[in-house]
Amino acid sequence: MMTIAGIRHSALGSPAKLQRCPSTGSGRAGYFIGIWAATVRAELVQARAGDFHWTVGRATLASSCSVAVLSIWLGAASLAAAQPPVTVSVVAATQAVDIGAAVEVEVRLNTAGNDVGGGGVFLDYDETRLRFESGSLATEVWTAAFLNSAPREVQGGVVSFSVGANPAAFGGDLPVATLAFTAIGTGSAVLDFLFNPGAEDTMFTAVDLSTEFATRSASGTVTINGPVPTATQIPAPTPTAAPTAIVPACSGDCSSDGSVTVDEILALVGIGLGSVDLSACLQGDVNEDGEITVDEILTAVRHALNGCPPG
Repeated sequence: MMTIAGIRHSALGSPAKLQRCPSTGSGRAGYFIGIWAATVRAELVQARAGDFHWTVGRATLASSCSVAVLSIWLGAASLAAAQPPVTVSVVAATQAVDIGAAVEVEVRLNTAGNDVGGGGVFLDYDETRLRFESGSLATEVWTAAFLNSAPREVQGGVVSFSVGANPAAFGGDLPVATLAFTAIGTGSAVLDFLFNPGAEDTMFTAVDLSTEFATRSASGTVTINGPVPTATQIPAPTPTAAPTAIVPACSGDCSSDGSVTVDEILALVGIGLGSVDLSACLQGDVNEDGEITVDEILTAVRHALNGCPPG
């Protein structure tokens, strides 16, 4: 057993003293000021102040007021057990993000009107689709710093944290913690609370920190979308220039001036006879066979008489 003599500080106030005969009007669990700090979910804690001897938990109490104190203690425990269940939930319940995006969820507690002294949370998440980054507690509500433990990943895919309140947390829907993740895989990632007694067990308690409230839960789902495919840009076809019409040269027009002269006819005759080189009048070689034939000379004569074809 643990003996605490001359208690002066506690989780709920400083200084705090055990009173010899507390009245039944102060019989809520939160009244046991000096004991609460020593309890912290212990099975058995003993406190001594002056000649007054209390044993808290599953044991007897020895004092001139033992019957009254025991009645108060058991009454407080029964009262907490009889209260409506609290509900812990993930907010937002559903959200959709793109892969690579930051994901933030809030853990909230609906106290259902109960005075909540503390609790512990184990949140399971899909580590193939989410990566835990960091977390923070709502310390404006959970003010018992010695009971608060910041969110951390205790094993793959499980984030855990604990909170305590001084004074008790009450008032309906309260923030507990904010958790930050990164979306790393596509699909639906469920965030759900674990309830495994003796292991990863999400629970909230009354201010005595040993009387557990029935706890309900509401999970959350994050839908992670893949990258939006980039539309393939098909280049516009380059317009093809219309082919330039090939205007046949005026056969025999050696100077390309649009007419055939007598001198050009004579040059063609010379090429045909072999006395003049073909380069002197390439325009006369209509079929481009490297020779000037009689037909090509006659065509040139016709152009000389009638003019070159238009174009």
